[in-house]
Amino acid sequence: MALTNPGKEWITQKIEESHQTKGWGRVGAFIRYWSLPSAAVTVILFALVQWNQYTQFRVHSEDRLGDLENGVKDIRASLDALRLKQNSSNPSSPAVIKETEAILESAQKTGLKISQDTIREEGTKFIHAEEKIPEAWQAVSAFLNYRSYLNLNFTPPHGPPTPVAASGYSIQIAPKIGENRTGIVRHGGQILAAAANAPPDKAARLETLQTFNVARSGPALLIVEVGENDAMVLDGAYIKNVIIRNTTVQYSGGPLVLDNVYFVNCSFELVPKTNSRQLADVILTSAAATFKAGA
Repeated sequence: MALTNPGKEWITQKIEESHQTKGWGRVGAFIRYWSLPSAAVTVILFALVQWNQYTQFRVHSEDRLGDLENGVKDIRASLDALRLKQNSSNPSSPAVIKETEAILESAQKTGLKISQDTIREEGTKFIHAEEKIPEAWQAVSAFLNYRSYLNLNFTPPHGPPTPVAASGYSIQIAPKIGENRTGIVRHGGQILAAAANAPPDKAARLETLQTFNVARSGPALLIVEVGENDAMVLDGAYIKNVIIRNTTVQYSGGPLVLDNVYFVNCSFELVPKTNSRQLADVILTSAAATFKAGA
């Protein structure tokens, strides 16, 4: 059957359309078909790329700011160390003593890390000066407090502390200086086990010399804390393998035995006597204090 004229025209039109969609024509048709979805995807990808770049910029900026802050702290710590060395050359001056206290208190509050060697060397000079200049003992106390703050980074590793029964252990406590002192020493405080049990020769000890007990097995390490209104009295104590932390420590120069004892973030109220000076020197020298004093 022969094609009619309208049929021929329709076939011719389709052939022309087919030729037009070849090559770039097909590409154009594809783009037109996908234009809206692809635009949405492009926007999403762009946003993700920009967010990733922003996140990286922020992380790098914060890292750089952190490095800058640490650098400033290191510089300030070095300057404070130089000032302490200068002050220790003239420890008899009341102005120097006050400035030394202020330097150490500020360094502790702001987290500055002055080297252990500087604290030991310059603090020892003030200990020696106190024998002639009693006011220098105020600076000695500041050095001890700061050294105890540094010990936060030098305590032995231990597990999660758990409370232990006070039986067999004894902490002597008294009101802090200026806190309605009555002179009465009582027992109290918190005792925590920080290590597994050990045989008698390696177990922690916390008792008085008057009630010196036979060695027994127990935790290899104890942690002691005393309330903020009280102080732990060292006179007459026998302490071994113990971390004393966040506590005011009193010592009047009496009999005392310390064996591997850490003072961490403590403040000190030591009466300036021969035994107290020797104990102060030990605390400034090492994170773990081993010390023995007679009557």
